[in-house]
Amino acid sequence: MTTVSNATAERIVAGTWKLLARHGLKRLSMREVAAAAGISRATLYEYFGTKQVLLRAIATRVEDEIQSAVVDAVAAQPDLAVRVEVVILAMFRFGTAHPDALKVLNVEPEFSINSIHHAFPAFLEVVEPLLVPALELAPSVQSGAMSPGALAELLLRVAATTFFVSTDDPDGMARSIAAWPLLHGSPSS
Repeated sequence: MTTVSNATAERIVAGTWKLLARHGLKRLSMREVAAAAGISRATLYEYFGTKQVLLRAIATRVEDEIQSAVVDAVAAQPDLAVRVEVVILAMFRFGTAHPDALKVLNVEPEFSINSIHHAFPAFLEVVEPLLVPALELAPSVQSGAMSPGALAELLLRVAATTFFVSTDDPDGMARSIAAWPLLHGSPSS
């Protein structure tokens, strides 16, 4: 794809997100998508042959962007002492930076849940290696109760729920999850 066609595909995807956030899947038409992207329907179908192909492309874009956000956040703050908080905060900030994606969660929960279900294994594959070095010293891992990979998956699943049950304080929630007793032991230990 050329730069021009990449720009066109980007306009299509961005326009579709806005329409999904506003109207949901049932009212999403390829005619509306083409109009939002400022292209003809024929051009739209050249890029995305069906609505399903377009929706899969949108889900893939979100998957790629949230993975990149987490990887970039860890690269910017590599300290293992704050790694869990950095990863979770990057996830939360992705949601804040993409309000249309959060609106789609509310407007189209079935589409959103299916997309997350489909994307989670690949997300875990990228993010688990970033978390494991920080989790190897967690009491639940040291005691043998959990593997670092299992703890990483649990933390990511807990953090993912906040996209459906939102918080007004994502920074505080990230700190709370990072301070979880599974990571640091009980207050009396």
